[in-house]
Amino acid sequence: MKRFEEKVAIITGGAQGIGEATTRRLANEGAMTAILDINLEKAQAVAEEILSQEGKKSIAVRMDITDSQEVKRAVREVEETFGRVDVLINNVGLEAQFYFVILFFDFLIFLYFRMEVVT
Repeated sequence: MKRFEEKVAIITGGAQGIGEATTRRLANEGAMTAILDINLEKAQAVAEEILSQEGKKSIAVRMDITDSQEVKRAVREVEETFGRVDVLINNVGLEAQFYFVILFFDFLIFLYFRMEVVT
C-alpha cells in the first residue's frame, strides 16, 4: 500500500513549480489530489495528466487565496467531489507584502473544519 493511498490532498498553488511537483508526488503515492490555483488552465492541465494514469483521481479548482469566499467555495467543491480532506499543502506563492494572506488562509481552513466538526 502506498503512503497516501485513498487520502484526499488539497495543494494550493499546485499548477506549477514546487506545487506541481508536490501534486505529482502525492498522486504517485496514491492520493486523490485537488489542485487549487488561480490559474485554472494550468491546474486543469496537471489534473488531466494525472487522470490519464490508471487509477489516479484529480480535480482542478480555480481559487484566489486572497478572497475568503472563494477559499470556502473551493474547499466545499473538494469535499463534494471526494467526500473529505485529509491533507493540506499550502504552497501559494505570493509577494512579500501578502505574507499575511498565507496565515489568513491557514486560519480560514482551521475555522472551516472546526465549524464543520462542532456543528
